[in-house]
Amino acid sequence: MTDKTEAQPEALELADRLMGNAQIDECEGCNPLVIALERSAAAELRRQHAEIQQLKAQLSARQAAPDGWRLVPVEVVNLYDFMCLAFVPMTGQHEQIAISLKLAKAAMLSAAPPPPEREPLTPDSSDVVTDEEMQSAFAGTNFGTKAYRHLLHQALLKKACEYHCGHTITQIMKELGLIGVTGRPLQKGIKMLRIAYREQMMEGP
Repeated sequence: MTDKTEAQPEALELADRLMGNAQIDECEGCNPLVIALERSAAAELRRQHAEIQQLKAQLSARQAAPDGWRLVPVEVVNLYDFMCLAFVPMTGQHEQIAISLKLAKAAMLSAAPPPPEREPLTPDSSDVVTDEEMQSAFAGTNFGTKAYRHLLHQALLKKACEYHCGHTITQIMKELGLIGVTGRPLQKGIKMLRIAYREQMMEGP
């Protein structure tokens, strides 16, 4: 994936490309339904991108300490060595202070509330294509993996970018009603495409 800090995010690039295709198709007098789908997909990609950025910010915020608490190191780093440097010579009393501090740190960690559980963020496209439909469509094929849903997601992303896909996966996408005869995603395919994009963004670069 591209460096999101220096280049435009891939989702926005794809949205711009879809809008460009819509403008070209409109000038050439293509099917208005196709033009509307391209514009709808571009708008949805932009919306999904904004939503994912918001989800990432929320996830980061959830990892912060609850109100009334501050983050502290789990381990007491070099506490004994610090005491040796701070108190020369090191006496039995100083060593007891170090032990007391270590016990106090353990007590604070024990009293601190646990971090909030993360909600699962993995998108699911089973409402678009069921597992039964997936197994039936891929029956008798050999892609070297059983991750059929992931294969479909990647293939749809390629089709949206107008990249070439193999014959078998293309026929499967047509059979499942995800793409049309021209290879462009249909309404059902666009719905799965949104989930595929979200899945890729959640996996990170």
